[in-house]
Amino acid sequence: MSNANEIKISAFSASLNARHAREVANQADATSLKFLLDCSFTCNIADVAALLTQCNVNENFAQDKRICNKEFDMKAINSIDSILRYAFNDTHFKSNNKLKSNIEEVLRTVINFKNAKRDITMRDIEDCLNAEAKINDDRKSLIYQRSTQFAAFKRHAQMTERALSALNILKAENRVFKINNNALLKKLEKKLVA
Repeated sequence: MSNANEIKISAFSASLNARHAREVANQADATSLKFLLDCSFTCNIADVAALLTQCNVNENFAQDKRICNKEFDMKAINSIDSILRYAFNDTHFKSNNKLKSNIEEVLRTVINFKNAKRDITMRDIEDCLNAEAKINDDRKSLIYQRSTQFAAFKRHAQMTERALSALNILKAENRVFKINNNALLKKLEKKLVA
């Protein structure tokens, strides 16, 4: 018989907590540790964990080798947290009613490509974050391009792609990404077009 005061930890949260413990042992910086704890908290909310499960998100995404790359891992985990908090801002995160601009631009671009029934490439993701990119006419209406330039657009494109791949929205296949119109992407699209 379970105790009424027992706290159930989602598998997603447990995996993030294990990653947090490993990063503490490796003396990670305070910001990185906070990103892990914030995402763990978000993924432990029953509605969030249920949606991640429904979308076939790997519960050990925080252990994924592509996300564990030192240069991008914590930013990708922070992006995952931001996306989930935005998706659930109407029920759990009232103050989180806006996405970071780089995440919003990539998500809007992904949605445009999905609605056009086209695969997306890393270049498309980079181009939406690069205000100086010269975009071909056949892609111009699909790419939600940033209006101001920033130097780290390639790094932000990679971390956002990694977050969307971890959330099973993007799936790499032969140098392109197939777009999985899962329940999370549908929820995000509904919020972005509202």
